[in-house]
Amino acid sequence: MYSLTNTLTQNQCAGASHPLGRSFVNDLEQAVGQYVVYRDVLVETALDFKLYLAITQGTYKSNFQSKLAQMIINRNPVKLLIVDPESEVIVQWID
Repeated sequence: MYSLTNTLTQNQCAGASHPLGRSFVNDLEQAVGQYVVYRDVLVETALDFKLYLAITQGTYKSNFQSKLAQMIINRNPVKLLIVDPESEVIVQWID
């Protein structure tokens, strides 16, 4: 699951600015797109795994409360795993 979340966790930790002019919207598009592909592959191959998109607590608080992020998450049912990167602890599971 790390490869799926690499973009959001490294580029968006605690609301940090994006390198090279990248935006949260671009990161969200890439992460959700990958999530949907992996989810569809799991369904098609009948593998019984739960798939989560792991994001930092800072990213969740600063960006995932926006109307745009909520719309994308609701239209493309994405399960979230909120982590604290400092303590390396799972803060919240959102199904």
